[in-house]
Amino acid sequence: MRRRFVHLVANHVIPCRRAYKLHLIDPSRFFYPTRPSSGSADDGSPMEEFQLPPAAMTFYGPSEQGHLGSLDFMPLGQSCKKGIIGVDLKCRTIHCDAAALAVSTMPEAHAAKSQPISVPVGDGVYVLQRNPVPYEDDECVFEALIHGRGPESRCSPDWYWRPLPPPPFALDPSYGFGKDFSNLIDGHTLVGGHHIWVSAGDAGTYSFSTVAGTWSKVANWAMPFSGRAEYIPELNTSLGFSSQDNQLCASDLAAASSFDPPKLLGKWEDVAQPKDWIPVMSSLVPLGSGKLFIAKFFETREKRYMKDDFFYSNSKNILVFTGVELERAGGKINMWKHKSMRYTIDGMRLHWVI
Repeated sequence: MRRRFVHLVANHVIPCRRAYKLHLIDPSRFFYPTRPSSGSADDGSPMEEFQLPPAAMTFYGPSEQGHLGSLDFMPLGQSCKKGIIGVDLKCRTIHCDAAALAVSTMPEAHAAKSQPISVPVGDGVYVLQRNPVPYEDDECVFEALIHGRGPESRCSPDWYWRPLPPPPFALDPSYGFGKDFSNLIDGHTLVGGHHIWVSAGDAGTYSFSTVAGTWSKVANWAMPFSGRAEYIPELNTSLGFSSQDNQLCASDLAAASSFDPPKLLGKWEDVAQPKDWIPVMSSLVPLGSGKLFIAKFFETREKRYMKDDFFYSNSKNILVFTGVELERAGGKINMWKHKSMRYTIDGMRLHWVI
């Protein structure tokens, strides 16, 4: 495995302030020494309980006033090779090297992002607001944190935020973007090493070239993924979670055309979830050699009826970690499921698995 650990950042509830605790998960714990012979190690027995390791670091929000104290975390560089960054709603940026347990400051972003999506490219990261419609003419909804000679670099290369143009559909007044939550950007991924693809409702799929710095339309169809998909070089395909049922799936995006949507090369049940588990968030972390670390966050709610209506109460949050392994044989992709462990969350809410 090329990853020593996976970053888990959770928002813990403390009086009057937001605290984000960074836990470092060893992904090797979720793999057997050899592949399960049946394709899955799940024998129907209860899932093993997992205990989170102690937090390696704690980050506090910049303000005690509601949402102003929030932070967004994202990978810096592909496979987090440059660590992770956190950005608050005042645009201030911090860099965390978890391996060295070190924190450093970074330049301020040009504008705060509401529910941002992030795509690591090379050593940097591209950040786009999920609703990319600028509220003001000069608002920056898309930018990249990259290392090089920026506009303020004097001598040696340094990190800087580069403002980028929003996707064309966000500037089209006839589209009515932002009025319907179904039109928010959902599926997104890196294709061919330097093209960022995003899918957004009726707008279809667009591509941003990180080399030319321009947008182009791919097609009217949407990618079959929800959230960020990852290209897996060992499989020569992209993996993500299906926008239909949240299951792990594979698709060769490079083989699609404007008239021929990407086809699924496989879909697998990565986590066996009871019917009363409500999916909240899913994350996929490539580990190398065809191995993947999957984290899924669920809620369970007990219904209590009151007269003609009902309300939810006694909700429980459950986090499930799973190790899976995939291999391509000819035109078929085979999946082996290793270990699954669950963690019942108390007093915190999961935000990022990077």
